Amino acid sequence: MIKSQKSGKYSGFSVLEALVAGVVLLIVLVGILQMYFITFYNAPKVENLVRANYILSKEAELIFAKSYTTLNSYVTSYYPKIVKDKNMVYTITCTVDDTLTWGKFIRLEASWNEGKETKKFRIEFFRAKL
Repeated sequence: MIKSQKSGKYSGFSVLEALVAGVVLLIVLVGILQMYFITFYNAPKVENLVRANYILSKEAELIFAKSYTTLNSYVTSYYPKIVKDKNMVYTITCTVDDTLTWGKFIRLEASWNEGKETKKFRIEFFRAKL
């Protein structure tokens, strides 16, 4: 005959174990929610930066389409420029450094207001004299 052994231990969780598990889950949940809120807080800022990059890339294409000799007159007549994209207004400026003998150094900059702060994004490129 086989004897069964009885033990005095319960097979469930103790109050202390449940409390520790609850605290660990709460810490994980707070971390996930914090990442979620930070991501959605910064999403509009990143979107404005991406739009500024897109606008400046299009402006750079327009500048590269101009001939080397008419580049300075084009820049002085078309910049600064105001570009409205959705709910944001970007001010585009362009400067040309033509002191180099082998080409021109071009700087395009977009600026916009995010609340009380003015943000800027700039791209720079070189146009060789051909």
